[in-house]
Amino acid sequence: VLYVNMITSVTMGLMLAMEPAEADIMTRPPRRKGKRLFGKMVFWHCFFVSGIMVVCVLGNFAFTLGNIEKGAEDYAYEAEKAAVKMERAAEGGGRRAIRVPKTARLMEARAVAFNMLVFAEMAYALNC
Repeated sequence: VLYVNMITSVTMGLMLAMEPAEADIMTRPPRRKGKRLFGKMVFWHCFFVSGIMVVCVLGNFAFTLGNIEKGAEDYAYEAEKAAVKMERAAEGGGRRAIRVPKTARLMEARAVAFNMLVFAEMAYALNC
């Protein structure tokens, strides 16, 4: 999480750093009292762009996860999961947290999704 925060804050900082300075910024009067700092259009733009980024990242994750062949680790995990499920059923049920597998397939899909997030934010920063 910290790594994602470091990467995304730098890309958003780039967007502010690349914005050209306005010549009359210091001569303008202050905004009137009670006026919003961010207008409705800015909020709409933020939600719209964020939504597109989320859809792209999750879609990329699902696409990558679906197109990588299952390895021996995946089949072993599925067999273990089925065995645990049968064991719980024999004990009388109950729901418990499951172990998340650390297979190469999942790790690759996570890496692809993370890179998609970073490059989407960089593209957004350079596009603004």
